[in-house]
Amino acid sequence: MKKILLLLFLNLFFFNVAIAESYYFKKCKLTEILDGDYLIDINNKVIHVKLKRTDGVSQEWVDKIELIEKDQVYSERITSRAKEDSYFVYYLDVNSKSVIKQTFRKDANDIFWPDGEKQQSYCENVKADWHQDEKEAELKRLENKKKEEIEKRKKELDEIKKKNKEKKEQRQKDANKHTISLIGKKWIKISKADSQSAEFLKDEFNIKASEICLPSGNFNILRQKINVVEIDHTPAYGLEEKVRFGITGTIECK
Repeated sequence: MKKILLLLFLNLFFFNVAIAESYYFKKCKLTEILDGDYLIDINNKVIHVKLKRTDGVSQEWVDKIELIEKDQVYSERITSRAKEDSYFVYYLDVNSKSVIKQTFRKDANDIFWPDGEKQQSYCENVKADWHQDEKEAELKRLENKKKEEIEKRKKELDEIKKKNKEKKEQRQKDANKHTISLIGKKWIKISKADSQSAEFLKDEFNIKASEICLPSGNFNILRQKINVVEIDHTPAYGLEEKVRFGITGTIECK
């Protein structure tokens, strides 16, 4: 278990260092006997610092980043160990390929004032194209956004085409639908008026449907109903009232 944890720790450590080494200012000549390496981790906003003397003695730590600009990376304000109420800020300058340090002193009102001249140390090995990487990332983001918009528009067009197709099919289907309404010529005595007495209307309905659905003559009956449409209370012949039936319905031509 301890070995596994150790391996995970080492993997995490080297992974973080790899990120930090994406940008760096190395072999910065701080003094005659002291060089500095500054590995910049943009994602985590920290600077991994390693100072090494000519006699081989080295020291490492991590400083937080206060500000990232196009051509500079600024550290947070750091308390100086050399002098009380003394602080310093350093920044890595791309154009001059150097580390520039400014010391500050704090007065009684907690106001920070520059204390002395800036100290500039030039670096032999610099990789500081984070601004270019940001531009590439932004271009990639815009490209992806454009692709998403195109894909979204394509889906919208596909949906419109689908709906138009469904509407067209529905129109074609509706175009094949027809309503038929017929009134029978026969007058039937009320005493004999029933569904069987109006059955002849179905035959007339089918004949009319076949005429409408030429040339095939084939159709489906979607709806059909027989009703009394007229009553003769004073027939010319006989005393019994008479009725006349009608039929209505909807067909769909095949």
